[in-house]
Amino acid sequence: MKNENALVNEKPSRRELLITLVHRVNRLELRLQEILDEMRQGFRDLRGESGVVKSDVSGS
Repeated sequence: MKNENALVNEKPSRRELLITLVHRVNRLELRLQEILDEMRQGFRDLRGESGVVKSDVSGS
């Protein structure tokens, strides 16, 4: 991939822009999946073995 200074000096083609966009979206998707997995693990930790959320005091 070109360095950032080269991108300033020459206009990237539509193909290059599309490839860059796809790569960024893919990285974002992977990071969001990691965050979702961390959240799910956190909820599993809260529920413990019983499957009931320990902090649930809703009373309903």
